Amino acid sequence: MTKPEELNQIAEFARKYVSTTKRHIFLTGKAGTGKTTFLRNIARFTHKNTVIAAPTGIAAINAGGVTLHSLLQLPFGAFLPEDNPQLEGDITTQLNTPTDFVQDKQLETDAIMSDLRMAASEYLGSYVTEAFDLGNFEWQLSNHAMTYDKDESLSAKQKFAPWANDLAQQGSETKAVADKFVAQLRKITAQRPIDFEFLTDRLKAALHYFNPLFAQYRRKFELHLGAVAVVKGTKAYQTELKELASVCAAAQQGMYKSLAMVEAVSADKEFTRESIRNLSITPQMNPVMPMVIKKPKPPKKPKLHSSLLFLAGETIDQIALKQEIKVSTAQDHLTWGIRQGLIPIHKLMPQANVDEIIACSEKLGAELLLPIKEALGEKYDYRALRMAMAHKHWLNN
Repeated sequence: MTKPEELNQIAEFARKYVSTTKRHIFLTGKAGTGKTTFLRNIARFTHKNTVIAAPTGIAAINAGGVTLHSLLQLPFGAFLPEDNPQLEGDITTQLNTPTDFVQDKQLETDAIMSDLRMAASEYLGSYVTEAFDLGNFEWQLSNHAMTYDKDESLSAKQKFAPWANDLAQQGSETKAVADKFVAQLRKITAQRPIDFEFLTDRLKAALHYFNPLFAQYRRKFELHLGAVAVVKGTKAYQTELKELASVCAAAQQGMYKSLAMVEAVSADKEFTRESIRNLSITPQMNPVMPMVIKKPKPPKKPKLHSSLLFLAGETIDQIALKQEIKVSTAQDHLTWGIRQGLIPIHKLMPQANVDEIIACSEKLGAELLLPIKEALGEKYDYRALRMAMAHKHWLNN
């Protein structure tokens, strides 16, 4: 594919306007003159974000892009302009047609280059100041802190609100320092010609100051993501944190890009997409997982295990503690052990009481506990009745 230096003079001027200024370019020509080739060249080499769109499907395919309807999600149909459209504000921008451009400039190289240098200086100034303007960075952190507005019982992330508030406060402090540096940058880039050596030194000094701060942000996110990862119901919250961490990384990357652009311009080199790939940006964030002491897994057959513990001499309370279960659950386990013939009933209650409960059951012809309870009254609780009936089941089987 054609490299930037291999373009013809007109295309070269257009490419520089696209890559180094904020100016809008209207470039036209007959079929076969290289419009699509030029477009692909721009998309491949420019450091800016690009999107290629065309009015028809065939044109979009040839250019390697999408249709305008697809890009802008426009419905099919005709759009009729109003007879008397009301324009908001005063329009002061001069609108030049391609003919006006050629008539005014007549491709006079010196005049075009002078205009290009002025526009490029304006773009460079705005680029570096925007790179250190942390307004969006602070807004993102503050806006995130405001999302902790639910009851803690309804949202797993709510208990982490203090962490978010601390992060937002730190973001405000970082922005306050950045704002002072932005004011310095505006003064430096307003000078003509721009003192690139001084600007480069100031940008390097700023990065020397901000890099440790962004390292703190990265570490803060790594530790927090690690802590949140072991909390149930935080999958969506983890996604929020990763997106917020990417905002921090993008802010630091913008600072590196501004320095790389200034160094390229001062050395009269091309600042391309490849230049961005070669930047030494901060390493990828890795969540730090907290050390979690895993509890031993409970036995696969807890009822049998409880019965064996009882036979080994453990009390019901001790069994409940070891098994990490309620005392009532431990009692149910032992009732199961009686029913299976593992535990002799006399180890848990007097044999005379067992015989009385079984005799009452047989007299009533009942297996359910409620009739037996009503007949015996408060003499025995339901736990004793269940154990006696479990012993009866074992005897009958």
